[in-house]
Amino acid sequence: MKKAIAITSLLAAVTLTSCNEKVTEVQESIKTTESAIVEKKEELTNKADAISDIVTSGATNISSGVTSEITNMAQEIESALIPGESITKEVSYASPAGTDSMKVTLVTSGEVIKSVEIVPMPTHEFSKKHQENFAKAIGAEVIGKKKSELNLSAVAGASLTTDAFMKFVQAN
Repeated sequence: MKKAIAITSLLAAVTLTSCNEKVTEVQESIKTTESAIVEKKEELTNKADAISDIVTSGATNISSGVTSEITNMAQEIESALIPGESITKEVSYASPAGTDSMKVTLVTSGEVIKSVEIVPMPTHEFSKKHQENFAKAIGAEVIGKKKSELNLSAVAGASLTTDAFMKFVQAN
């Protein structure tokens, strides 16, 4: 009976440690996302100031290159102001070990990716580390970028996971 209690206590401690590690992982992901948002806000504020300077300077002969840049800046500002659209789906793909899956949540504003969350759901131990590394690294690769401009091949060395993510983004 004492052994059963000891084993139960050990299992509870291991489970608690695992939960604490996941909470820490999620908190780090939130900090990364918040930093990216702050950086993007500063960038957009600077671009809005540049547009204001051009408009208030009274320039009447604006070249097509400047006009194009102003249009791009305006689109970025607009996409930052459009409320985010969120989509979550389970994405399955073939790996050397068989079929694996991950849960992908993507938040966009227009074409711009605002946040991404990957929940690894490997069915094979082979894929576990690849999915976990991908989940940690993907935000830095895509947040603040336009979906149509993504060109990823092997984020954190996970080429098959990256391919599945890219297909998800293209389809949504």
